[in-house]
Amino acid sequence: MATQRRPNTSNVSYETYAPRSTAQVSRLSRIAALTAGPTAMASSDSSSSTTATTGLAVNDLMNGGGTLLQAMSPPPPPEEEASSSSKRTTTTTIRDEIRSNHHFDPAVKQTLDRAVGKADHLTNLLKHTTSLRLALRASINIAEDISNRHAELIRHSGELSAAADRLQGEQSMLSRHAEEIGMPLKHYDAVDNVGVLVGVLFKGKTVVRGLAKIKVDNDEFPAILDQIDNAVEFFGRESGGKDALEAELKRQKRVGAGNSQISGNIEYYRRSLALQEAALFLIREAVVDRISTTTKQVAAALQIPKIPIAADKLEASLVYTRFHGISARSNRLLSLVRKRLHRGDAYHELLQLCRTTYCSSRESLLKATIRAHMDKLKDQHGLVGMTRLASVFLIRLCTVETALYLDFFGEKKVEPPKDPAGEEKSKDDGNDGKSTEGAGGGTTTLASQVVSDDGTFYDMEFQTYLSNLCSAFHRTVRRGVVTVLDLDTLCQIVSVLREERSLA
Repeated sequence: MATQRRPNTSNVSYETYAPRSTAQVSRLSRIAALTAGPTAMASSDSSSSTTATTGLAVNDLMNGGGTLLQAMSPPPPPEEEASSSSKRTTTTTIRDEIRSNHHFDPAVKQTLDRAVGKADHLTNLLKHTTSLRLALRASINIAEDISNRHAELIRHSGELSAAADRLQGEQSMLSRHAEEIGMPLKHYDAVDNVGVLVGVLFKGKTVVRGLAKIKVDNDEFPAILDQIDNAVEFFGRESGGKDALEAELKRQKRVGAGNSQISGNIEYYRRSLALQEAALFLIREAVVDRISTTTKQVAAALQIPKIPIAADKLEASLVYTRFHGISARSNRLLSLVRKRLHRGDAYHELLQLCRTTYCSSRESLLKATIRAHMDKLKDQHGLVGMTRLASVFLIRLCTVETALYLDFFGEKKVEPPKDPAGEEKSKDDGNDGKSTEGAGGGTTTLASQVVSDDGTFYDMEFQTYLSNLCSAFHRTVRRGVVTVLDLDTLCQIVSVLREERSLA
């Protein structure tokens, strides 16, 4: 907005030195009136009368400069709005008087109307611009407020995220502490609750055995066995193990039956050992007793050893079919025992008992039949022929016995289907003498502790069993060799034995 300026009265006039003509002075006055703007209008004294102002405006309008002066002047400031309104009213009144009292050129009248319209239009534009500026300022304020709120929200979100991370870390730490605190309680609960499942009741120092509610074929049996093993390990570590238990029992004997209180960890260690013994008894009953019972049933059905079995019917007899029938269940239970050999000596003793029972049972069923077959071959084919045929028979028998032994004690796994492209390569890589095909497309893996590098077994229990089976052949050949005086016959026997040994 334009501000009113007072005319500078200190300006030096050069009229004295260079006088102007009357025409020049009149022309300069008109130019000053047209171009001075509100300054020229405001240069008049505020104390002059309205009549003088009206006369000046009439002279301006008559000269055609009043309207252009208004058009070229910017709108007055807000504080001078009232005075400007009065001036516009005065100007409008003067314009009406001029139109009513004077008849001037129509071109001037048209110019005057156009100038008035432009002035009104500029006034409206100024009002709208002012409103738009105020609205824009309000929008800027709202945007700044939203930005501040957004920054505050981000700050609060960061604080909440940090608090959430801290609480999550504290939750993990508290959960770990809760597990550490609850671990002993879990073992105590296991000892108190598992006893009924495996058929054990504790009455003071007495352990009462009864019928177990859970079977070894149940899917929950491995989990229960894990609970018992964990309890034995925990209480053995907390109480000092078997040495502490034996020392406590000896002390109780010296003190007497009146003071028979035992500390909690030692007592629960004794109970967990009793539970482990009861659970392993269930496995022993399902494997060892089953093998012994099957052996007795087969021997009774085939009248062994009174009546030997024919060699060509041996593999199809009950000696193999009945044992194949119980091999799958026994292998699953023995797998549980093998996986827990690191848990304690009780599992080693149970596995050794199963092997001993199996080997002794098989030897009792086959020994008489092998001895009778050796004698029969010697009578029919002589010593040299018997040596060759008996070697083939025993090699076949040991192969079948090895496969049956693996059905009980081997680790079985089912291989994934092979693509045709890699089938030939798999055959080349798989023929290493370390695996045999089992029922249902499975593969029986020979563990490293059972098979040596050349494919022979060095499991002492099973190797002793195979040696006992071949002892009848050794006895027969030795008796025959002692009585033979022909050197050629002896050489033939040695050659046959060496050849069969290389093919075995």
